[in-house]
Amino acid sequence: MPEIKKERVEKYFKELASISSPSWEEGKVISYIENYAKKRKLTFKKFQCGKSFNVMISLKGISGKDPLLFAAHTDTVTPCDSIKVMEDSKRFFTDGKSILGGDDKAAVAAFLEAIDVIYKSGEKHGDVDFLFTCAEEVGLCGMKGFDIKNTRAKKAFVFDSDGTVGSATVAAPYQIVMQISLKGKAAHAGMEPEKGISAIYAAAEIINSLPQGRIDSETTTNVGKINGGTANNIVTENLTFELECRSLDKKKLDALTAKIVSVIKSVSSKRKIKAVISTDREYSGYSISQNDSIISHFERAAALCKIKPSYKKSGGGSDTNILNERKIKALNLSVGMSKVHTTDEFIMKSDLHKSAAMVVSLILSN
Repeated sequence: MPEIKKERVEKYFKELASISSPSWEEGKVISYIENYAKKRKLTFKKFQCGKSFNVMISLKGISGKDPLLFAAHTDTVTPCDSIKVMEDSKRFFTDGKSILGGDDKAAVAAFLEAIDVIYKSGEKHGDVDFLFTCAEEVGLCGMKGFDIKNTRAKKAFVFDSDGTVGSATVAAPYQIVMQISLKGKAAHAGMEPEKGISAIYAAAEIINSLPQGRIDSETTTNVGKINGGTANNIVTENLTFELECRSLDKKKLDALTAKIVSVIKSVSSKRKIKAVISTDREYSGYSISQNDSIISHFERAAALCKIKPSYKKSGGGSDTNILNERKIKALNLSVGMSKVHTTDEFIMKSDLHKSAAMVVSLILSN
């Protein structure tokens, strides 16, 4: 197998991580990828998506091999305005004032290095698309907005997971988000509070009656937002709150949702509050069998680059969920990022090297 250049993938990562790219503001990272493609005269496409773009680099291959899709996202969580990438002999980290952005720029760097290796090696391979999505961190918006007809691939590898390189996420949850609007009756809190109906007290009773946190090994729920009230001397008339529910088992998720709706209706009826419930599915879950061909492909690649494969289930969603929902068999692989979404984030240099090697191996073991 052709070898990656460690210094080169580290250079890509340092340059990418230094670029601020909060969700919907990924332009400078997109320009970096576009310039990379232009210098090498690679096929590069931009796809409008909301206020930003999804972009794709395509490598033309020989016939007789399955077209492959690799996916990573270009946005990061905040704080990312002034990222100072620091390093020692073993890892990259920051000065503690920002995230590092290994989620998911480690994958972007690994993809660019893999393209260099494949492009210059002359090794035979099938058609390969490298898709870089926008706004993943705020609801998988980039992948949701990508027209799947723009790739011929029916098999995909998403690099967007923490943990040891060689780890594959074989199951991820279904998720719904619920927004509840409560309407009571306003009144002066000092002069005639008995004429009011407090939406805050109703919400407190509802939330206190709901299942909380981890329901079982496959299912969680969380109330994440509350907004209401105008002044301390007014009985609150209007209040909204939002919650999410996740489960690896769709039947469990449906049952949990029904229970939450029942609680809301019961409390609102008792307190004579009007309740409006809005439910949106963020994404569908997936579960991949150990006997699936994509697992065999992954294990061949792991053997080729001498990385030990391992498997896990996740409580988080990713672009992998959207691809599987759209009938492209997708596996989410680790790039070794650690303490993501925090200012303590870091990534080992050896994991960057291994991630790039894994991408090359997946292409050549197809």
